[in-house]
Amino acid sequence: MKRAWIRAVFVARFMGYLTILVLWSIVFLPLCRILKRLQKPFFDFVFVVYPGTLDQVRGYGPIWVRKYVPMVSVIGIVEKGRTGKRGLVIGIPWDDDEIEKNQLHDVIVRNVEKLADAIGATSIALAGRLPAILTQSGRKNVLNPPFVVGDKGAVFTIIKAVERAIGVQKFNPQTIQIGVVGYGFIGSRVANVLKNSIAQPIRAADPRITVEKRTQVWLSNSPNILADCDIVIVLAGKGEQFKDAIPYLKEGVIVVDDTHPQIPAHVSGAIEKKGGKVFKAVLGLRGMKFKPRLPKWEADWLPGCCVEAVVACLRGFSQSQLEFDTRANEIGFEALEVTNKSDL
Repeated sequence: MKRAWIRAVFVARFMGYLTILVLWSIVFLPLCRILKRLQKPFFDFVFVVYPGTLDQVRGYGPIWVRKYVPMVSVIGIVEKGRTGKRGLVIGIPWDDDEIEKNQLHDVIVRNVEKLADAIGATSIALAGRLPAILTQSGRKNVLNPPFVVGDKGAVFTIIKAVERAIGVQKFNPQTIQIGVVGYGFIGSRVANVLKNSIAQPIRAADPRITVEKRTQVWLSNSPNILADCDIVIVLAGKGEQFKDAIPYLKEGVIVVDDTHPQIPAHVSGAIEKKGGKVFKAVLGLRGMKFKPRLPKWEADWLPGCCVEAVVACLRGFSQSQLEFDTRANEIGFEALEVTNKSDL
């Protein structure tokens, strides 16, 4: 029964994907060009996603179809809700490893910029590791406006998710211990924000750390540093990579997942066996939702990078994290207490 249901979802999404491609090319794109000339753009921002795994590629169609689809394909919209800002969701048919291997960075940026300009979108958000991938190898200045890097939205989203977890679980801010897995571009920023709001040092584990330190943020290349943590924020490149840390986690740990692809079912199951829970780091805003929903994603889940594009549309591009947080809170984004979704 489950297999038949998954097959039905696949067929429906594949047919919907093909229908959107055709209608976009011959009807909606020309209409969007006209609306832009009239200074009444239909889409205000663009959200670029990519498959975390080949299974997610198959969620839209057979692998061989990739040879015959555009570099960037329209796969849906983000309904505007009370913000009044509507988003266009476009997808890249290659995962992050394929993008790096085949040196697709520049061509992706050009195609995304061209599409955004054609429809009059004022901001562009990139999902997951795309900002890091597209700015590597001397491309550090490629993500100027209308692109948003996504770091401010990601930090805001993660902090809101942690605050929600603290409230729901009734943790004491004076005694709670929080860990971060992945002390990179986003992880270091999250740790620096958290260290000012809780009494205990933040524990950060990352295999790239070569010198262990113990100040307001404890740094280690071993997951053993997470042993006493009540909440662990996972910012590893891919959720699967978190499985090696599970034996070190305490009973009842709360895991906040901000990976792409997300922590898979067998890994989250191992956490649940320890009495823990895995929550997705996403926000919600009344009326805003993906249509159709993304694979392994609920319709009303908004990731941090998308949140940053919406804030840029409404209030302009923020120069600091504090400025961004103030604007996002004024708009009304709220943390959702949601678990990872395992279906395609």
